[in-house]
Amino acid sequence: MLKIDLYDPESGETMHYEQPRTSMGDMRSVLSFDEKQQKNDAKKRILDMKLKNGTLTAKEEKEYVSLFGTDGEQLKDMEDIVVKLFHNPKVTTKSIDEGLEANGASVLGKIIQDAAGGAQADANHPAKK
Repeated sequence: MLKIDLYDPESGETMHYEQPRTSMGDMRSVLSFDEKQQKNDAKKRILDMKLKNGTLTAKEEKEYVSLFGTDGEQLKDMEDIVVKLFHNPKVTTKSIDEGLEANGASVLGKIIQDAAGGAQADANHPAKK
């Protein structure tokens, strides 16, 4: 089950939302996001090694710099996935932006991990074997 607590600045209350299941389409979004992140991390590691070895080309240098400018894009992608996972008109990118503390990226990451784990747990459920 996915859970999120969002502070509502208009009412001054913290609202609790739950999503009991993760659909196949939602899982596809989670896997796509994860794949993109893993590819970017691998590229960063390879380019970092080339930089340390002094073998980084000018083209690779531009790619290296651009990969480190993707944090905002990654956060936006995480918000979009969480909004999609909850299927609740009150869980929006705006409510996430206003309702989570500055460490909200870790909250979003946990929800995405729970969605991926939940689908895995459902697949391994004894009734499905």
